[in-house]
Amino acid sequence: MRHTFGRAIDICFARKCQLSIASSGELFLHVARIKISVVQGISIYKSAVHWEQCMFHALGMMFVGASEPSRCLFPLVPHAASSDLPGEKTYSQDEAIMYWNNLEDKPGAEEEPTAKRVRGRPNVSKYINDVIMEVTERVSKASAPLPPAITAGLSSHSLRRGSAAYANASPKLAIQWISTRGAWLLDSLTKAFAYVGTTTREDQSVGKVLAGYNDPHLPCATPSIRTLQEVLPALEYAQLLSLKTQLFRTVSGFTDVTLNVDTLVLDAVMASLLIHLEEISAAVAKEQASSGYTSHYLYRFHVALDTTNTALGAELTLATCIGWGHQLRAAWETENFAQLGGNCGGDTAVLASAVTQMLSSIAAMQRTLGKLVAMQEKRDAQAEQAQAPSESSAPSVLVTTDNSSSSVEAHTLAGCFYNWYVLQLWHTATNKKQQFVRADLKACINIMLIASGTHISIPAQPLDRDGVSYRLWKQALWTLADELDKKTNQALGLLDNKGRCKTAGSLRKRWRKLRVENRAAFDALCSAYILRKGNEGIVDHCTPESHLWQAKCFK
Repeated sequence: MRHTFGRAIDICFARKCQLSIASSGELFLHVARIKISVVQGISIYKSAVHWEQCMFHALGMMFVGASEPSRCLFPLVPHAASSDLPGEKTYSQDEAIMYWNNLEDKPGAEEEPTAKRVRGRPNVSKYINDVIMEVTERVSKASAPLPPAITAGLSSHSLRRGSAAYANASPKLAIQWISTRGAWLLDSLTKAFAYVGTTTREDQSVGKVLAGYNDPHLPCATPSIRTLQEVLPALEYAQLLSLKTQLFRTVSGFTDVTLNVDTLVLDAVMASLLIHLEEISAAVAKEQASSGYTSHYLYRFHVALDTTNTALGAELTLATCIGWGHQLRAAWETENFAQLGGNCGGDTAVLASAVTQMLSSIAAMQRTLGKLVAMQEKRDAQAEQAQAPSESSAPSVLVTTDNSSSSVEAHTLAGCFYNWYVLQLWHTATNKKQQFVRADLKACINIMLIASGTHISIPAQPLDRDGVSYRLWKQALWTLADELDKKTNQALGLLDNKGRCKTAGSLRKRWRKLRVENRAAFDALCSAYILRKGNEGIVDHCTPESHLWQAKCFK
């Protein structure tokens, strides 16, 4: 906490209502600096590597382990610490600020004799120092000299000084950003320039460096369980939300809003808990095997699982939650590939810009090519209709659902497969002719899934069509479409010794002919497809179930 917040005394007065998710995505805390009487906003990011240094994970564990509601963000601190203010009782945040201001402005305060302080119960700083000394002594007895990762003689105050020095190591950070973030008491002139020149953008840069990211100027995405809403089935996602409610029942759901933590904050810390759940479980199992002690946090997690299963009749396990964590980690690392791309062997900023530019160029080229092909095919269709108006043929243009643009049927199976998912062509049939074309495309997609003879997983389409995740999804979809095109034509060519199919209609006719002339091979392909689908070897999160062939369609 000191590494993140700076001055230790300020965190005693932080309130839950002061914690939120900023518009730029990071965790944001408004905290009053007691000694300088300034309300400051602090940007907090998820740790890039280590869960032990992740403030998101620390907040999540604290929320899960809370035994009673409280307005304080850190409810144990005011109750466990003895106040330095008169009466040695816990003061409110406003009363503490007024006391410090009056103490500084009181005339002749230096002439009055200083009252001898009666030390009461140890405060939080004393407790942290005792813990550090105890751990250092244990490690010293076990291994002498101390390991390189441990430095002897440090106190809790060293954490704040060390974090400032660590942040100052970055050449892109200015000293006034760091001094303001840590609430260091400087002379008035320096403080004036620091407060005038410091904005939340600079504080975000400091927060990224403290969190262990490579570049303080690149964006950092915050994980959230809402990412799983696009991936998990609706029932499973509802079970996840119920589990979140059980875990955070002491910090949410109260009529008194000062006792509640913001929902977006809970979504972010819940995602961090799931991301690191496997590491926590392994560490607890190792400790339990050696000492016999278990984790209160993991115990509360199991209690929440049991309560959720009893209420919903579900069968959630710790392994299920760990699987959710793997999906969240993959999504979070994909969004932060520029910041976390340490294995790329170069400047990540340049790599990120290059990849983004390449994806944008590919998308623009695809759109331009589609428009050119559409214009050419439209002219050809109009010419054919003018020459032979009575001739009936399948239309080549499919109108989209908004009736404002058109997309030409592709002349490769890969193009048919790609357009089916990107343009969601199962919604495009508005008249009888278009229904014929959609029927050919529907049959084409199912035949490619059957004849390819491979395991296939098609993820759901991302909601944000301008983001990097959508471009990566389209790139992966095209790679899959091209692979299925080759495997489908190769498999059918071995059975009927014919050339490649290039359109959905020709593939459908070829499939019907194979069903009549080579029934044994047809049944073998269908049986293998049913077996793969039953073993979840074929998963399609995009196409409606009504458009996918079932076993009864092969009889």
